[in-house]
Amino acid sequence: MARMDVAAVAAVVISALSALGCSDPPEPPARGGLKVQFSGTGQPGETCTLGNQATGYGVGGVEKGPPADDGSDIGSPIISGEEGTDITCTVSKNHSFRATISAPNISLDLRGTIGQSGSISAYAPSSTLNVIGDRCTFDATPPYAYYPGEMFIHFTCPGARNPHTLGTACDLSGNIVVLRCAQ
Repeated sequence: MARMDVAAVAAVVISALSALGCSDPPEPPARGGLKVQFSGTGQPGETCTLGNQATGYGVGGVEKGPPADDGSDIGSPIISGEEGTDITCTVSKNHSFRATISAPNISLDLRGTIGQSGSISAYAPSSTLNVIGDRCTFDATPPYAYYPGEMFIHFTCPGARNPHTLGTACDLSGNIVVLRCAQ
């Protein structure tokens, strides 16, 4: 009977030691990149104070080069947890998504469904960028791609408005990449 007790204790100890030594490594942080073009005059009587310009955001919100249009490079991505950045994203298999990117120089929130409408809000305290677009469309047809947990999509947002300045609206279009997101 004593032999069975020793065997049972040995099995428990081995099981406990195995569990301690075989933990999975932590998930790598989410990352992303953004390229956006501001243009247009919005509705009659509105102007785009940002003018016709393109910008890309990389690590820490500093312009480091936007993602390539063909998706071959995401530029210098914003990496969650580095240089004061945070990315929270969910890219679901039903083609709905939400991505929130916060960095020292920009805050961006996208939500929507591929092929349907959605919204984008972007704010950069160091510039005049402060727009909300609630009539955005999102496209993932090639060369863009959408998979659960990651996406490289094209967006268009006609008449995105600055909520603090009446008569200000810009048309937005561009690409966004987010990787390593929840599903």
